[in-house]
Amino acid sequence: MRHRIPGIVGGTGQKARDDQIPSGGTPLGFRSDRRSADPITMRRTSLVMGLSLLTLTGCADDRATQAALATFDSFQDAVFARDASTARSLVTGESRQVIDAMPWAEVTSRDRLIPVDSIDQRGCYHIEVRDPNEGNALGYYVVVRERGKLVVDLVATASLSARPGPVSTEPPQFELQELQAIDSHKIEEFGRQRR
Repeated sequence: MRHRIPGIVGGTGQKARDDQIPSGGTPLGFRSDRRSADPITMRRTSLVMGLSLLTLTGCADDRATQAALATFDSFQDAVFARDASTARSLVTGESRQVIDAMPWAEVTSRDRLIPVDSIDQRGCYHIEVRDPNEGNALGYYVVVRERGKLVVDLVATASLSARPGPVSTEPPQFELQELQAIDSHKIEEFGRQRR
């Protein structure tokens, strides 16, 4: 006999009828006699419990990524309000020096970044943003947990976004210069120390 579990995939969403309940069992297929447990029912029960846990885990991840997005939005709000103390409280300890040196007029004259997505990188969140000032170019900001609080890591963001600069392939050039009196004095002093 096929058992239907109400509200579960394949179920009817209605209460189980008596003809769907195994003898000596309950609507979910549990038997009152533990020794006569049905292997199919046990697998089904394990599947239901596993799916429930998976759903709960997915919800927790979704809440965390939403919290990371909210932290980034709060950070942008503080920057565009030119509120240095709030901005400092929303960044990591080593990022605070960036806030202290922030060119507020230049930064606030630009359009706000548009958060697109939050990607969980094992507890470190990469906030995917579009920059309307750069033709909607894609970029990332890093949000981490520091002392139990989600904060923006501007140092990690800079290293994530860094691009290598041009590399010179020319050998270094040395220019001959005439020795100054102080240079002669340093050379003599070095010679005396070596003896």
